[in-house]
Amino acid sequence: MKKLCAPAAYLARLTAFPDRRPGSPDNDAAVEIAAEALRELGWQVRTPEFDITAWQGGQGRLERDGVTVPVRPSPYGCGTDTVATLVEAGDRAALAALAEDGRAAGQVLLVHGELSAWPLMPQDYPFYRQPGDDEVRTLLMRCAPAALIAATGRAPELAGAVDPFPFIEDGRFPIPVADMRPEQLPQLLTWAGRPVRASLDGRRWAARARNVVAGQVGEGTRLVVTAHIDTKPGTPGALDNATGVVILLLLAARLDPCAPVELVAFNGEDHFSAAGEVHYLSGLGGVDGPLEEVRLAVNIDGAGHRDGPTAWSAYNLDDATLDRARAVLTQPGLVEGDQWWQSDHAIFARRGRPAVAFTSADLQRLLGEVVHTEHDTAELVDIAALITVADAIANLVAALTPPAG
Repeated sequence: MKKLCAPAAYLARLTAFPDRRPGSPDNDAAVEIAAEALRELGWQVRTPEFDITAWQGGQGRLERDGVTVPVRPSPYGCGTDTVATLVEAGDRAALAALAEDGRAAGQVLLVHGELSAWPLMPQDYPFYRQPGDDEVRTLLMRCAPAALIAATGRAPELAGAVDPFPFIEDGRFPIPVADMRPEQLPQLLTWAGRPVRASLDGRRWAARARNVVAGQVGEGTRLVVTAHIDTKPGTPGALDNATGVVILLLLAARLDPCAPVELVAFNGEDHFSAAGEVHYLSGLGGVDGPLEEVRLAVNIDGAGHRDGPTAWSAYNLDDATLDRARAVLTQPGLVEGDQWWQSDHAIFARRGRPAVAFTSADLQRLLGEVVHTEHDTAELVDIAALITVADAIANLVAALTPPAG
């Protein structure tokens, strides 16, 4: 076993960036850190490029008669500075009426209530569709406002601890969007039917990003271990997911670089387009391909919280394989947890492939308090827990890899 020097140092290097959003210089620097560490450990490394939408945001506000209400421009949205009448809709019937009569065209549209109670999935998101989202998106497009303001709040399952959550986080959506807390709604409703100024900072552009892929995997032998290297804007992403990348590096030091294992640092799990995952799957028949080459996918995301054990969960494993996994993974610091679907193992498991996922046992609390925010820092991480997970995955790989010859 080769030694990866100072996993804490790699964690510190990755979390030193204010965020690692795809298409940014900091993201590219993080890719280089991971790729170089894998090369030093003797792995054959590729960093395939793909197209991405990059974004830079800023401040947002609504103004009327000298009163300013701060709002948060949605990530990957475009900017605007416009004066127009504020119109509002609190349910689909009201939104449909605005789309029909054209009263929202060119105005500032405020949505609230049931309309903005949950984030809309990005249009054309390749892995999951949320019922009703396409209808709401179509109505918003037909309304054609100059700006869209959404009263949201919290939605930990999809948006983490961001408050207010982004109603539309989609670099393909043409309308400038901003979000606000529900407590601000009464103030804005008194402005309905009156002119307001909406000033939203946001700029997006075409860029390139890279995955990190290590290993020499032959056809039909693909055992894939993944962790995403990117973050949401505005978070150093220690648990989400610098720890996953560090575990991937620790695992690389424990495995033979010629083993039939592929190590992948995805660049896009926290990006609206999942472009890194789409690019990787293009080599396996595309996002709708059968993925028959993948006999097991192991994913690490959110592991290593200092306040509790790491949880593993299994998907589509036959009884014999599940028994072997339990035998290997029953050890101090690990517990068998419930299935969860908000990470890259889902792109395999939802299409019937066997998968195992590792995350912190208190994932739901972290989603509500830490994930996707500036509070996700290295101080939350137990380095010893990362070593435990790397050892466990190395043992799992050994138990599930057929003997050579």
